[in-house]
Amino acid sequence: MSYVFYVEVQKLTDLFIQKFNPKSHGVEATIFWIKENYPLVKVPSARQVFRWINSKIWKIQRRDCLRRKYVKGKRRKIGIFSKIDGKYCIPYSLRPEKINKRKEFGHWEADLIVSKRQSGYYHLLTLVERKTRLAIIRKIKGKNARSMMAKMYTIIRDEKLPIKSITVDNGLEFQMMGITAKQFNFKVYYCQPYSSFQRGSNENINGIVRRWYKKGTDFSLVSEDKIKTLEWKVNNIPRKMFGYKTAYQMYQENI
Repeated sequence: MSYVFYVEVQKLTDLFIQKFNPKSHGVEATIFWIKENYPLVKVPSARQVFRWINSKIWKIQRRDCLRRKYVKGKRRKIGIFSKIDGKYCIPYSLRPEKINKRKEFGHWEADLIVSKRQSGYYHLLTLVERKTRLAIIRKIKGKNARSMMAKMYTIIRDEKLPIKSITVDNGLEFQMMGITAKQFNFKVYYCQPYSSFQRGSNENINGIVRRWYKKGTDFSLVSEDKIKTLEWKVNNIPRKMFGYKTAYQMYQENI
């Protein structure tokens, strides 16, 4: 997390604590007050603020609120998805420094390289281990949340991935990741919108993939064998940062 971003989050937190009162000035009212009185402060959506509250890491906790989750429209009971969201799904701003500095093995980033044809066609799912930069590249049919959840489950199970966390963007395809996180007991960190730099390793790997498959490629026409060959090539590029060892070599040293 950059220092500037940390200061922005801290400023928002201080203002929230200053005005928030569960009985008279709830979460959404406090968000409105900050927007009206401090227009230069970046304010997330009510849904995002409730995620922070449910994460149990932010200064304001669920026990401080009368309403425990974001509600749109009719009032609903807290369901299993809300509980999963609060325990396993956490905003990027609260990601621990040991992950940010790549000191600990087992923290991943995930992204989708979209095919020329979008709905119902094959795309590429890329997973990158942050410390070693090892990449896992798989074809995935469709880009909906259920397809992503099923594919991620299969990869983690079959590859026996050592996984402590995954950082993803806020795309709809990743909105059911909390279920997979609960099954394998890891955390999901959600980046802010339009902040691809918060998944720097993934962006770098996607750029390398584009050396072989340019933007606009229809991955429905690319065989599984070719994708496996691509993965091997990406993971066996000598890296200056590792003294010209490959990502594959670094990964093997850390398992």
